[in-house]
Amino acid sequence: MSSNILPDIPYKLHLNAENLVCPMPLLKMKQVLKKMHKGDTLLVTATDSGTSKDFKKYVEYTGYKLISYTTKDKYYYWITIKHESK
Repeated sequence: MSSNILPDIPYKLHLNAENLVCPMPLLKMKQVLKKMHKGDTLLVTATDSGTSKDFKKYVEYTGYKLISYTTKDKYYYWITIKHESK
C-alpha cells in the first residue's frame, strides 16, 4: 500500500475483497476476524461501495475497533483491530 493512500498504520493481515459484491466482502471479513488473535490488525481493501455502510455497522455492533478508513478512486481501505475482549 502506498503511504499517500493510507496512514502509516501497521497491520498484520490483509483481506483483498476487491471486485466482490455485497454481501461477500462483509462475510469474508467476518471469517478473518474470527481467526484473528486479540490485538491483531486487519487491512481490508474493497471496491464495493456498500462496504462503507456495512463495515462501519458491523465493527460498531461487534465491538471491534476501526482504526482507519479511507477511499481513493474506486477503492475503500479499512484497518480494523480485534478488540482485546474478543
